[in-house]
Amino acid sequence: MSNFRQRQGIFIGIAIAVIVVITLIAAPNSSRGNNSGSTYSRSPDGYGAWYEYMNQQEMPIKRWRKPMTKLIESDLEDVAYVRILSKDYYLLGAIGVSNLETNWVSKGNTLVVVGKYEPATPAPFNSLIPYRQETLSSNKIKIETTRRFQLSQKQTSKIGGILKDRYGAVVWSEKIGKGKIIYCTTPYVAANAYQNSPDNYEFLAGLVSDRQTILVDEYIHGYKDEETVA
Repeated sequence: MSNFRQRQGIFIGIAIAVIVVITLIAAPNSSRGNNSGSTYSRSPDGYGAWYEYMNQQEMPIKRWRKPMTKLIESDLEDVAYVRILSKDYYLLGAIGVSNLETNWVSKGNTLVVVGKYEPATPAPFNSLIPYRQETLSSNKIKIETTRRFQLSQKQTSKIGGILKDRYGAVVWSEKIGKGKIIYCTTPYVAANAYQNSPDNYEFLAGLVSDRQTILVDEYIHGYKDEETVA
């Protein structure tokens, strides 16, 4: 009887292990700690609400759960690729734009880096910065950071401020060939915490709405599709 119970325990253990493995493969694979900025996250620093907003606006948006090199190797054209950095990546200032990515942009694509680390300035932490006349509510984008990019006169031919005040640029773009790279100094410009600031959601949507395909980088947050996991 003891041998039977021992074998039964082994079979149950194997069955549980198989279920766990299947669950890990079938579900999105994420690394803990990188969920801020993710469209899967419902926390204040996540972007789940903005992703739903984009779907409600019938924007051609999808989550990308592969390395960006797979996108570069694909035949997709006229793409806007949105990379929203997590708190860890943002504070370390560890994510740059590679030469491979720059070359991809130059072919007529857009890369948006939300959370570009820049030095702090005397700007107030809470700011309402005008963007354009026809907006959903207050005609201003809510910004909570003192960090600004200092735009020099020599750079104005290739780099332009999209959202700026007298302290510098919060959002700016750089022309690369036929495409452009857009940077934002705060990783929370359209996070879940700003659901009562609809202009922020419209603003981020407007940065990518001119492309046929909009992809949000979830691979950087640890999410991988089944092919990548395999």
